[in-house]
Amino acid sequence: MTSRERMTMLLNKKIPDRMGLFEHFWPETIRDCWVNEGYPEGEEPGDYFDFDLKLVERVHRQALNTFVQ
Repeated sequence: MTSRERMTMLLNKKIPDRMGLFEHFWPETIRDCWVNEGYPEGEEPGDYFDFDLKLVERVHRQALNTFVQ
């Protein structure tokens, strides 16, 4: 099941193959702690941990708004 299918099922109150994964981390935690413990520097947590739902950063929103207008 893809992330999109999984999240759509959850939003429609149906039971997917597993719960959708999402987490938000403070950038300082990644930079100051995780990198020192072996986390790959510059890697996005959503990609690294294969989250089903990812945040859209402000830069991406601005680019999207420019594209849509």
